[in-house]
Amino acid sequence: LFHALALFCHQARDRAAGAGAALVTTLDLLQRALAHGLPADEHAPRLRALFEQVGQDPAHDWRVEALAAAYGVGAEQLLRLCQKHLGRTPQQLLIAQRMERAQRLMLAGCERVGDVAAAVGYQEIASFSRRFQRHFGVNPSEMLRQLHATPRAMPLEPRVLPVR
Repeated sequence: LFHALALFCHQARDRAAGAGAALVTTLDLLQRALAHGLPADEHAPRLRALFEQVGQDPAHDWRVEALAAAYGVGAEQLLRLCQKHLGRTPQQLLIAQRMERAQRLMLAGCERVGDVAAAVGYQEIASFSRRFQRHFGVNPSEMLRQLHATPRAMPLEPRVLPVR
């Protein structure tokens, strides 16, 4: 893109001085913007930090557009950056943060699916349950039953000791 604009500016200078000056200014601005871009290895930590905010307050009405603005890019650019540096879309990252927080709440003793759903930003229990089932392979009610059936001091799976 930079080289194409440089060539365009060069050609515009030859044809009309006024148009060339505007294009040269545009080229200078583009060159400065590209020079101040982040190195590729700095995107991943910044993106992870951005999505950690979701984990800290999952009930907030998170929107990809707002996350993109907080990062300083547009929604499409955030999509590309997340896919390239984190391997998932922003929406997938939002869902993962919410589901992980829901699981932690259940492990911490939250006993009602509706309370967990509300705590992670879902207004409809059915929507939360479907998403939870897809994410963990078990519905939240079943996970709660398993957690309450297992004494907290005991491991989830029995251990077999070797016979001597």
